[in-house]
Amino acid sequence: METPLETRFNQDYHKTQPYLTLKGLQASTIDSYYRAINRIGNYFTYRIYNLTEQQLVDFLLTCADTFFECGKA
Repeated sequence: METPLETRFNQDYHKTQPYLTLKGLQASTIDSYYRAINRIGNYFTYRIYNLTEQQLVDFLLTCADTFFECGKA
């Protein structure tokens, strides 16, 4: 069962899809964006709306340390 934060996250993502399509992005690129954002959401338990720059930097450093295992904890 989705948490309220996860539900909001998914709703917000689906709102952005048409804009990415109108921007001319391919479906595979949009899917890649979604997977990346989903990893961030999963890593921060979908509490992404007030992340600081430092939190994102720390997350990206974790990704660099673990390569593709980023956010799969």
